[in-house]
Amino acid sequence: MASLPVFNIQKYCIHDGDGIRTTVFFKGCPLRCAWCHNPESQKAEPQLLWDAEKCTQCGACAAVCPQRAAGESVRVNRERCRSCGVCVQACPAGARQLSGKGMSPEEIVETAKKDLMFYEQSGGGVTLSGGEVMAAEPFNEVVRLCRLLHEEGISVFVDTCGMTPYERFDAIRAYTDCFLYLILDCMDDMKLLQPSSNVQISRKTPQKFLLRACEISRKGWGQPAFYNTEAILQELLAAGKSIEDARRGGTSGCVETGAFGNEAYILTGYFNLPKILELTLYNGYDYVADRQLGLPLGSAEDFHSYEELLDAYHKQIDYFLDIKMKGSNIIESIYANYMPVPFLSIITNDCISKGKDYNAGGARYNTSYLQGVGIGTVTDCLAAIRYQVYQEKNIPMKELLRAMREDFANDPQIPQPGAEFQP
Repeated sequence: MASLPVFNIQKYCIHDGDGIRTTVFFKGCPLRCAWCHNPESQKAEPQLLWDAEKCTQCGACAAVCPQRAAGESVRVNRERCRSCGVCVQACPAGARQLSGKGMSPEEIVETAKKDLMFYEQSGGGVTLSGGEVMAAEPFNEVVRLCRLLHEEGISVFVDTCGMTPYERFDAIRAYTDCFLYLILDCMDDMKLLQPSSNVQISRKTPQKFLLRACEISRKGWGQPAFYNTEAILQELLAAGKSIEDARRGGTSGCVETGAFGNEAYILTGYFNLPKILELTLYNGYDYVADRQLGLPLGSAEDFHSYEELLDAYHKQIDYFLDIKMKGSNIIESIYANYMPVPFLSIITNDCISKGKDYNAGGARYNTSYLQGVGIGTVTDCLAAIRYQVYQEKNIPMKELLRAMREDFANDPQIPQPGAEFQP
């Protein structure tokens, strides 16, 4: 009968889910977090633990160790130790302990059933933790354990970091009442602004997960962000991703979507939308560079309506888009030919099988895009110009252009476009 690697079963737990629970700690985890509460759970195989404070230096361990892993200092020689446990039995002070043993799903269920009365009275059950239970092998035995607990009417919570194949969640979902995500607690404890954190919300999001995320967000430090799972999936599918890869994707960076681990997107610089509006207002002339950069479509003071200004702005955008595309193609060519990234190529799917670098089209999906920035700023500016210049006629366009060139230094009474603007 197959067994599962368990290093502890802790009873009367009140912080691992609803009610009073029995928490089963599994060995083995794909992560190596520096702040891990249970570092002895990271490796899947049994490990010998030694408590120096309890050790009396009696030498009983060294006398019985078949691998001679305990010398005169009685410290553990990790290179020789095979975690056979012989020294654990010989230690009179209990200074040595074997962390991890194989337990069958039936054995775990029998242990959990001893506290059925507490589960029933408190609304509790069993929480599977670790280590990382979703990485435990053989995983079909984890599924069977959940099914056996479910058949006994015992609530099953899974405490997971989520760093396991998506298919495992599908396999276990029918026998699980709730997934506890440690990442939410990590967000709350560390309060990191960079890297930023987010949660994806869909119609299937558990209410408790959503409420916990909202509880963290309302503390006011800006995390986590909330994104619409359905919208992200639709965007990824529309871009040619498979449904499986889209489900594993999400948002990153400045909130662009991507198929994580499967997609390469080469950054080639930003497309400055407010700057193009400035050039539009001044007939394509850049007073900072002191030369003509855009199309000579006329100065803004010659436009008779907001629609004429907007039409000129669109034409300038099209003009600079062509220039940006040519530049982006050159940049991508430089990346592909002169700037290989071996590490990214190793961890991005299909690069090795294709024999191509991440920057040279090796990834499963290779995406080129222009990153338009300043959308909020240019929206405020256009709205302010439309309202103050064309609709209410509070500011003549000629005066606005002059004030802008002087950075409003001599016209404090003129509201800057977008500043405290209320239409």
